[in-house]
Amino acid sequence: MSFWFADFQFHGSGYKRITFPSGTIASDSLVLANACELDGDGFPLTGNAKITVNQIVNQPDAVEIWLDVDWDSDLQIRVRFLVQ
Repeated sequence: MSFWFADFQFHGSGYKRITFPSGTIASDSLVLANACELDGDGFPLTGNAKITVNQIVNQPDAVEIWLDVDWDSDLQIRVRFLVQ
């Protein structure tokens, strides 16, 4: 089992592809994810935007997630992953 995270800017709805080091994720890996907003110092924040991870699709050494960030402009987002 391993833990990973990815920080990026995002708003609206759409797919985001996250790559991992070689051998980390296979098509049959169990991948769980959660998402949150980050403050200006990079710390998790309970902000006013509703953020949801709706779909996780495993790829060799990557995942594609369908993410909804209910905000009109880009926010700094962190998605954390548990991979088994």
